[in-house]
Amino acid sequence: MRKNLFFSIVAVLFSVAGAVAQQNPIAAKPATQDFPEMARASQSTAPVVKQKGFRSPEFPGGKDKMYEYFDQQIRYPAAALKDRVQGDVFVKFTVRKDGSIMDAKVISGLDPDCDKEALRVLLTMPKWQPGTQDDKPVDMNFTMPVRFVIDK
Repeated sequence: MRKNLFFSIVAVLFSVAGAVAQQNPIAAKPATQDFPEMARASQSTAPVVKQKGFRSPEFPGGKDKMYEYFDQQIRYPAAALKDRVQGDVFVKFTVRKDGSIMDAKVISGLDPDCDKEALRVLLTMPKWQPGTQDDKPVDMNFTMPVRFVIDK
């Protein structure tokens, strides 16, 4: 019997390439559920500095469409499914000024087959709307976990 698979992206953390300031992570679900240390950090009294004229790149249709895309495209590797491998593959990539994806790599792997699958799907994404700084397109780095979970 084929097992139902569930795939989710937990958070997207991004920074402008070459910029000093970093933006806060955007979470698919509250980050405090998976990363309690983020909850403690978010309670900091440090001032928040926002960069004027900054807009992050966006997957066509927004983050919900990105989650749908990953849900539809991910194929749980057979060996990982058999061995019940579950967890996160952290990937880093650059959204170029033209919206294309480049320099995709695994920065923290789970299983070689899951790592390859996360990269495969990442590299097949359609072009994004590029990020801008002062209304000019800029290359932007993203780091995000790709979660592999087997439904029971």
